[in-house]
Amino acid sequence: MNPHNTRIMEALNTRSALPTAAVTSTVNAAIGNGGFSTDRVRYRLKGLQRRGYVRYTTGTGPCPRFSWTLTDAGKAVLIGGEPKKVKPIRRYEVVRQTGAGEFSLYYTAHTRNSAIYMAMLEWREINPDITFLAFRKGCRAFLSPVTPRNLPTGCYSYVKQRYGVVVDAGDRIQACGRSGIVVPHTQYHHVHFVPDGLTHSVPVHPSDVTVLERRAGA
Repeated sequence: MNPHNTRIMEALNTRSALPTAAVTSTVNAAIGNGGFSTDRVRYRLKGLQRRGYVRYTTGTGPCPRFSWTLTDAGKAVLIGGEPKKVKPIRRYEVVRQTGAGEFSLYYTAHTRNSAIYMAMLEWREINPDITFLAFRKGCRAFLSPVTPRNLPTGCYSYVKQRYGVVVDAGDRIQACGRSGIVVPHTQYHHVHFVPDGLTHSVPVHPSDVTVLERRAGA
């Protein structure tokens, strides 16, 4: 909180309501330099009003004047300090670069780094020793402008609903004559897995998938 805004709120906390000129006099007396003009006080009062810390009422007569008072939210700020700003939860697309291309995943998080970290936790099912810094070097994350309406909550819930194949990231499967580990992916109408001996994922049709082993903890 700006110290001048704090002085203004403290002035309003002494009485039920004060006109702008009285607030200006009180603040100037408190800071000791007398250089706070009424216009500057009025500007700050309007800013505090937008944040819900002060409110104004108008007097009666042909030329009514504003009177300002402190709200309950403003009193709470004086006691406990200004509440910390929390970034909103947004939807990010995390793109992971591999040797044979790239794949993308979608996460809801407060920041880009949080979304990348969530992607790394899923990737650790395949590579448990990877660090965040190493994973981040091959990633980029940006806000997703479009949110698909029918995006399943699980990576392969559509595969389960449509084909009856229960598979998830981290499972070991066999498909098209090769075995490997399933990786998360947003193209949920195919199953993506990393075959043994390769470093990139390969999409296969769910009807070709045979689950050999469930991931640990499943």
